[in-house]
Amino acid sequence: MGLDNKQKKALDELLIAKFEKKISTFKRPHTLDNNFAAIHTIPEKQRRMYSGIHSLLGTFGQSFYEDISISIASTHLNTVEHQKKTNHYLSKDRVVKIDEIIHDLQTKKRKPNMEKEIQEILTVPNKNLVKDDNGRIVDVYIKKGNTEYFFELKTPLLNVSGIPNIKKQILKYVARENREIHAALVLPYNPYFPKPYDRHGILNVFDYGKDFLTGEDFWDLLGGKGAYKDIEDSFKKIGTKYWKKLSTKF
Repeated sequence: MGLDNKQKKALDELLIAKFEKKISTFKRPHTLDNNFAAIHTIPEKQRRMYSGIHSLLGTFGQSFYEDISISIASTHLNTVEHQKKTNHYLSKDRVVKIDEIIHDLQTKKRKPNMEKEIQEILTVPNKNLVKDDNGRIVDVYIKKGNTEYFFELKTPLLNVSGIPNIKKQILKYVARENREIHAALVLPYNPYFPKPYDRHGILNVFDYGKDFLTGEDFWDLLGGKGAYKDIEDSFKKIGTKYWKKLSTKF
């Protein structure tokens, strides 16, 4: 299965556009050329290469992977939104329940169970509504049949203080929408593969496979089994070509 020809074409075109833009706008920074430690330790060619690598890696940020997600999903799904706004209003009582759930997860009084957490939140009457703009924008929203997915994409090296805040945002999506949805934190790749991603004990808070997905599990959900491999192949084909072009500017 994996990506079909239409999806592969859309992905290739997106990557070409991204790399072409990077090459056309790339200017080698000269800051290292004024660093006496660097210029007397690292040869000029290697300093230039470092600048190029650093610049290219900066392109591979959160918005880059959001665009890839939208490209893959939008070829076959009618309902795909980038930066979707969820409901303004949120129940104060449900926020209290969410805070309680997160506290119990952090103190290990309970284990993560997204299905149970959703039911606990929706059991609380949707009353005492307040306008709340904090965390109401969904990075990638898709609807497959009757199933809705609210994906919050982040770069993989999460900090310890951010983990409970992301969990709260994920659960608030449920409270805002006032119905069962699939809301999840997504990391485009797992830097610790083949080991599971458990940075800062994240698996004590998130229910992997339900409200937390990384790498292959996310991309295959989005594009079908084998999509992750197809994405890798696209990067091998196009990325290698454009790295050679970028290298001429070093």
